[in-house]
Amino acid sequence: MEYKYGSASCYQLDKKFDDLFDTYDCDGMWATKKTYRHSEPGMSFKYKYSLEAVEFEEGKVMTYVKLVMLPESFCKAKRAKLADGYGIEEKDLTVADILANELAGVVMMESQLFEYDTYDEEDWIGCARFRTLQDTVANILDMLDGMRGFFIDRPQNMIGTTGWDLIKEAKGRVKDAIRASVRRLKNEHKEDK
Repeated sequence: MEYKYGSASCYQLDKKFDDLFDTYDCDGMWATKKTYRHSEPGMSFKYKYSLEAVEFEEGKVMTYVKLVMLPESFCKAKRAKLADGYGIEEKDLTVADILANELAGVVMMESQLFEYDTYDEEDWIGCARFRTLQDTVANILDMLDGMRGFFIDRPQNMIGTTGWDLIKEAKGRVKDAIRASVRRLKNEHKEDK
């Protein structure tokens, strides 16, 4: 049987979600227990993967797998600004705080809609079909990580801000990822003329 999540798939569910992911302080947000590392001159950073599930309509839950830079990989100024915005110490910043920021340091990998029957599956987080979705994510995670460069290269919004722009902002290499991507697009447009 083929198990699909976004554009990725697997044929066996050998890995269990609970073995690879921790639950955060709210339902619908999980992050990998393992810390990953991207090593590249000038662009090295530590990260985890998250699975988020957001119910946007009764019976419909949007799920997202995201690469999330760890707070210690952010530049000092950006990390201090985030901590100040939450009213906490820098050392207390978590993956959940970075995800709530929604921009710098967060790269969308894949997403998938999960629909459930509101009469039969009132507790969608605990239902067997959602558990299968979670186990599918656990089993495709190594494949997604092996293709992270492809996902980071992709535009993350409609104006063409890439994952690299968001990582560069987190690392302090650009002040604002969206403005940097707009400048890049303007320069590309000039070169095309």
